[in-house]
Amino acid sequence: MPKLPTFQAEGSVSQLAGTTSNVQVPLTQTLGTALKPVTDFVVKQKIKETDFQNKTEALKLENEFVTEMTKVYDEANILDNKDIAQSIVKEKSNVLISKFADRATNTNVKTLFTNNALSEVQKGIFRTNTAVSKNILTSLTNRVQDKEGKLLANAFLAEGDFDYAVLATDLEKLYADNFKGLISNAKYNEIVNSIPSTIELFEARKGITDNPKETLINLKDSEKFKAIPLDERFKLIDDAKRTLRQPVIDDFNNFIAAANRGKKIEFDIGFAKEVLDIDTYNAYATKYKIATETVADAAVLNSIPLKDLTTTLDSMIKGKYNKYGEVDAQAFETNLKKITSNRLEEMKNDPVKFLAGTNDTISEMIEDIRLSDGEIKTQKQLELTNLLHETQKKMGSPDYEIKVVSKNEAISFVETYMKADEGERIALLEDAENRFGDFFSKAMNEYSAQGLPITAEFSSFFGNPNLTKKFLSFDSEDERKKLDKVLINNDTSITKIRESIFDNLAEFRKAVVFGNRFDTSAAADKLDRMEVVLSYYAASEIFVTGNVNKAITNASSLIKDNFDIKETFFVPRIYNGETLNQGQIDFVVDKSKKVLNYLDEWGMQSFGSTKEDDQRVLDEEMKEQIKESGRWVNNTDGTGIIFGIIMGDGSFAPLINKDNETLEIMFDDDSLLVPNTDIIFNQITKRKKKRGT
Repeated sequence: MPKLPTFQAEGSVSQLAGTTSNVQVPLTQTLGTALKPVTDFVVKQKIKETDFQNKTEALKLENEFVTEMTKVYDEANILDNKDIAQSIVKEKSNVLISKFADRATNTNVKTLFTNNALSEVQKGIFRTNTAVSKNILTSLTNRVQDKEGKLLANAFLAEGDFDYAVLATDLEKLYADNFKGLISNAKYNEIVNSIPSTIELFEARKGITDNPKETLINLKDSEKFKAIPLDERFKLIDDAKRTLRQPVIDDFNNFIAAANRGKKIEFDIGFAKEVLDIDTYNAYATKYKIATETVADAAVLNSIPLKDLTTTLDSMIKGKYNKYGEVDAQAFETNLKKITSNRLEEMKNDPVKFLAGTNDTISEMIEDIRLSDGEIKTQKQLELTNLLHETQKKMGSPDYEIKVVSKNEAISFVETYMKADEGERIALLEDAENRFGDFFSKAMNEYSAQGLPITAEFSSFFGNPNLTKKFLSFDSEDERKKLDKVLINNDTSITKIRESIFDNLAEFRKAVVFGNRFDTSAAADKLDRMEVVLSYYAASEIFVTGNVNKAITNASSLIKDNFDIKETFFVPRIYNGETLNQGQIDFVVDKSKKVLNYLDEWGMQSFGSTKEDDQRVLDEEMKEQIKESGRWVNNTDGTGIIFGIIMGDGSFAPLINKDNETLEIMFDDDSLLVPNTDIIFNQITKRKKKRGT
């Protein structure tokens, strides 16, 4: 048998061993058996990663669930009913658990999330239970406090003493029924023991609102409010002072203002010291002293004739320096001068308001009118108007500065008028005419100054119902637009009509400008507005007749035919709603010439110095000025004419006499007397006095 070939290994056994794997597989093991340790390692690693993955997903779901549940807890935690709160948590947590569990990718994640979510819900239920318990106590406390407040209020507000007599018992029962067993005995006893203090605290706080002055006095009395703890008493005293501070300051200011108007009103200076801080009190105390010392002087300064004002003021100031030291006297002097200055300014700007604050009779009449109605009210208003005029006259106000209505009242009338319809406006004007009587023209001027339409003033002048209705219709924008179209259809315009009327009234315009030297801009403005009304009146005539020229003539004639126009003034042919006959008009014109011969007897005062050694020269200069620049012009309220001098700057200076009276002739004056005297034309007497004295 042949031999099998043999192969000789190159290298040693040890070398071969180094090149082989360390894994030695016994002949008894299979390959699968040999790889099992590796497989077990990989499987365990996979299981562990899956577990982490499931936990991560479950935790993510849990975090989102907890965030959503926060809203649920917020809703439940504010309730004061545990059943409702727990029901909300249970129902909404179950919904949310199902919502997030359905998003789990496998059963393990779902189970893990659900278990964790339920655990969180259990903790949430405990927190909600605690929160609701607090809410229940808070809600109960609030309701107890509400009931407590009602019991206290009834005790102090109800008629009779029954509620107050049982107040302590009612409060004790209220606390027992609601707090006993719910709070600690120590806390409960503290509440019950504080009942007297609770009652007095309520009384004191209510008193600070209702009667702070009396309450402050009682709080500072150790025999009052004994149950209130000392620290609470001090707080209440501070509260009362804060409440009283501004009213006391207001009362202080009212006292000083009243004193400067000559009025004595009650004021507790001692109590003011209790309320105000020391610096504020000291400042007001000084003013109080001055006002107290000058109140009687103020009453005199606010009522004496204007001609006596300066000498009276000087005499008062001199008396203060004789009686007091330099510092006090200077303070009194300053205050007296301020009182005088205020009188002059207020009597010029709003005399009715000033008199209402300084004249007891007038202020009482105003209040009486406020409480009246019907015909009695109208009669009292007329009496007040006459008293206002008479008082201002006695105080030396020139007639052109006399007012019969306050600015606020005039503003109120205009506001009411502007809101009224045509019929209501006519009624308002009729009522005003009844109220003001002979001084209706003055009232209309004062209303016009506050914006009353010129149509109203025009209507009151003519006193013609048909004209009144037509004039008032021009206040309507629709009516004006309709008339504008009428003019266009007749180949003209409101501007052209107005230009024609302007030319026709040149003579009247000149007299009006002279007649309002006190305020030429106001006169020009009023005349412009009159021309607008006349233009629309012409338009209404054109609408009826279609004759433009005739309509312009008729409109212009409303002025030209109803005024006797002189060079520097005019006399109306209609006065206070009645026609003046030509004889009366001629009489006014004739009288205006004759009274100038009696200026010395009338008591004319020359402009400038009144020193005795200058007087003769001044009188001569004055007479020369009268010859050159003296003019009769219409007074500002349309009741007559006034004499004065046109100054170099174009202003008008009314002539005055020694009694500070102006030289005026009223349109209805039919006497042969020089104004404000008993001097008869052409029959001069030595005795001179006021009419009616």
